[in-house]
Amino acid sequence: MKKFIYIIAVAALGIGLSSCNMKIENPAARDFIGTWDLESVEIVSPDGTVTTTPSKTLDYWVIKDGTIAIYEADKLSKEASFAVKDKAIYIDGINSYKIEEMTRKQMTLSHDGFGILVSSYKYHYKKR
Repeated sequence: MKKFIYIIAVAALGIGLSSCNMKIENPAARDFIGTWDLESVEIVSPDGTVTTTPSKTLDYWVIKDGTIAIYEADKLSKEASFAVKDKAIYIDGINSYKIEEMTRKQMTLSHDGFGILVSSYKYHYKKR
């Protein structure tokens, strides 16, 4: 009986650990609550060239229920309202980012670039 309970406990632990980083198909605002550190930025040029730059400064977001605080170089840059609808993030009511991929610990966001110079940007964040 002890072996059976041990096996069930190990299986439950394995399932629990693997589910922490499962993909969230339709993220809601509550899925973003927490502190998210910027890890890297991908810049896609019009010819398809991708340049990835790791974050060199301490840029992060602190998301609470309905609000976001944006920190750049570890200094508060902006506080605003925060909402999620149809796989998009709205900051102060403006469609600011498309949600490319999200798990409980990581997210990738994107937005369009400036046409002839940059086609799009992708931002990779990791939750603290």
